[in-house]
Amino acid sequence: MTKILDRPPILTSPSADIIQSAIAIKNQTDSNCFGVSYYTDGAVLNPRSEIPTLIYGPGDEKLAHQPNEWVSLSAYKRSIEFYKTLILSYDNQQSD
Repeated sequence: MTKILDRPPILTSPSADIIQSAIAIKNQTDSNCFGVSYYTDGAVLNPRSEIPTLIYGPGDEKLAHQPNEWVSLSAYKRSIEFYKTLILSYDNQQSD
């Protein structure tokens, strides 16, 4: 078997500030935090999981990076609003 790609996994605790901010915005609980088994650039940018990392995006994750990938405009717009709210929330939390 030939190894094609070997990147380290990344892991962020649900208690990390960025994750807690996202959970609060989405009115969710820690139990909705879960890992995913697909590739993210986070493995290159954060190979030792030293920076808390949130993987979040619009659309169906099963379609990500597929030839038939697509995202509805409403999901795209909702994600923009989420990112703006997260940035402001996280910035306020870090400034306190």
